[in-house]
Formats: sequence, structure tokens, C-alpha cells
Amino acid sequence: MNRRRRDLEAATTFLQRDTQANRELLLALRYASVVELHLAQTRDEVRGVLVRGPGPLSGTADWVRLDALDAAAVRQLWSALEQPERFTISIHRPWIAAQLQHEANLQPTGQGVLGYVLDQTTLRPYTTPGLRRLTPADLELIARSRCGWSRGYARYLFNQGRQPWAIVRDGVIVCRASSGYPCVDSEEVVGVWTHPAWRGQGLARALVSAVAADILTRYRYACYTTTYDNRASQAVARAVGFRPTFDAVSWRVPPGPDPQ
Repeated sequence: MNRRRRDLEAATTFLQRDTQANRELLLALRYASVVELHLAQTRDEVRGVLVRGPGPLSGTADWVRLDALDAAAVRQLWSALEQPERFTISIHRPWIAAQLQHEANLQPTGQGVLGYVLDQTTLRPYTTPGLRRLTPADLELIARSRCGWSRGYARYLFNQGRQPWAIVRDGVIVCRASSGYPCVDSEEVVGVWTHPAWRGQGLARALVSAVAADILTRYRYACYTTTYDNRASQAVARAVGFRPTFDAVSWRVPPGPDPQ
């Protein structure tokens, strides 16, 4: 086994100690093009992980995520990152942000990602006419609905084993979403979209509830991720019964020399 493979496995094992809070980091290791991976270690024990690669708000490899058990591990990881002012730093543990604010003068960007999770005990079921799972027989329906999914992308969803759902009214899709990004004990509700003319009628709430219920037939948890500024999406998550599991605050190092 090569060094990079060993490091990926060690990082995954470390992050799995808290699968829901660390979901963004675990997904980065599994699905993203990891540009840098650093481990903070004492002897054979991993104490922290830093991952650089594409971020949730950017397609470029300028996003850094990290988690650690103690201040010494944070310092070790931070020292391994060259030119940190080039990157957006995503931190979901407040004590790490406080430490790096002191040591590296981090400044908040005003952006961030909120993570939610639910299980069978917190799911609130909703329904609405026209709500159903899509199948490959619906490719023509998807194409004519102009719902943001092309026929080719829909084929990709089916080929990947993802479960697309929709609300169909008047012969077209007016609201759609799918499952995606399985990770350890959970899968995520992704790609939620409602036609502008049909918004404000609770369709997204019913759709997200259905996709989440479907995920729970395969996994222990269903997850949901949205951004700080998407209040409507946050309201849908709360209505369906999702509870907060992480708050990934985004930070930047101001240009210029480190004040320390």
C-alpha cells in the first residue's frame, strides 16, 4: 500500500469518530480531488486532519478543511499549509477557529455551510399530489420539464444508483431532488429545486421529506446541507425534522505578513 493510500485510510478512520460533524471532510476525501492531505500525529496516533481541494462554494482547489483533537495538532496542521492566505478555511469546531484567529489573524468571510441530520425518530412526513419516485421511463418527462436536469444528467443519476424524486403537476416536473453522496452511515438529500411559479406552497417540504424517508430505508441517517444565506432551504430542513449537526464557518487569512 502506498503512502497516500495509507494516509487516506488513516484520515478517514480519524474523521469517522464523529461521522455527522465531520461529514464535509469525509465527503471531500471520498468524492473530491484532494490536492493536499496532512495528518497531525504523535507516534502512530492521528490527532488531526487537514484536507485541501474543491470547496462547497467554489470549483477550484482553494478550500481547506480541518479537524483536530487538541491545540498542538492544529498548530502542526497549520504549519504544513503553505501560503494560507490563498485559501478559504472551513472550520466547524469553534475552539479551532478561536485558536487560529489568535495565531493567524483569521477573518470571517460571512459565508458558510450548515449541515443537518435526521433519523426515523425526527422525520416529519408530508405528502402532496404528484409526488413520486422517478425511473428511467421518465427521461422524456425530465427533458420536457426544463427542471434543470438534462436527459443525460438524469441517466447519470440512475446509473450511479441515486434515487431522483419529483412532484409532477400538469404533466411536468415542478419540484425535484435526489439522494446522493453516501458516506458511512448516511446519505444526503441534494439537488432540491422548485419552479418559481410553484414556490411558497410547501412542495419542497413534501419532496425533501419523501427523499429523506427513502434514504432511511438504506441508511441510519439522512443528511441535508445548505448555505448561510439560503433561509428558505434552512426552513425546509427544520420543517422536515432535520436537526443541526455542523456549522462550517468560512475564514480567510488577510494578505500580508502574519502579525505574530
